[in-house]
Amino acid sequence: IREFEILCNTNFKNPDNCRWAVLNRKNRLTHFLDTLRGTLVELSQK
Repeated sequence: IREFEILCNTNFKNPDNCRWAVLNRKNRLTHFLDTLRGTLVELSQK
């Protein structure tokens, strides 16, 4: 998460809640969030 914050020059106040929200989305709203979800799932399986 820290690397993503540095890369995008942003700050997540509660990364665990952000991760949960992205992973448990019901609809495919944007390509960016779908890509982020896929990356988070892949990293969490390592």
